Amino acid sequence: MVRNNREIYVRDLSGDSIALFFKYHIYKSQPKFFKSAEGNRYFAPYFTGKAPDYFTKQSLIRVEPGISWMAPIKEIDVVTKPKFLTYLKYHNHHDPKGATREIMNETPSKELILLTLGEPFLAFLTPISKKKLGIKGSMGSRNFTFEDLYRAASKGD
Repeated sequence: MVRNNREIYVRDLSGDSIALFFKYHIYKSQPKFFKSAEGNRYFAPYFTGKAPDYFTKQSLIRVEPGISWMAPIKEIDVVTKPKFLTYLKYHNHHDPKGATREIMNETPSKELILLTLGEPFLAFLTPISKKKLGIKGSMGSRNFTFEDLYRAASKGD
């Protein structure tokens, strides 16, 4: 049996990108990460150590560092800055103007990978830490299977 290790795309997430994920159901990144993102069915942000402070400041739900939330990936494309709004409208985004404004406010890039996502859902009550995943340093651009995450979640601290 061939094992598909491209089920869940995981990246570090903090700051305004958290609002982009929860409010607009979007993840944006540099085009150089397209190959590692494509082929995945879900996106799971790894909330960094700075994420809880951002949530408190923005009066959002409380999260702890780690992987706890996921969202299905609807579309993944490299999009140029002038086409963000048109792209989001074409894909029937729920708030294309607001999402475009948010993306433009937080990025100087002329071209981005946009992952348009379905509704985020809480996948793990206890966030999965980098330690449980065997990762030191930043998350980088990684792919996991559900099996990988379930195994990591079942490990003790």
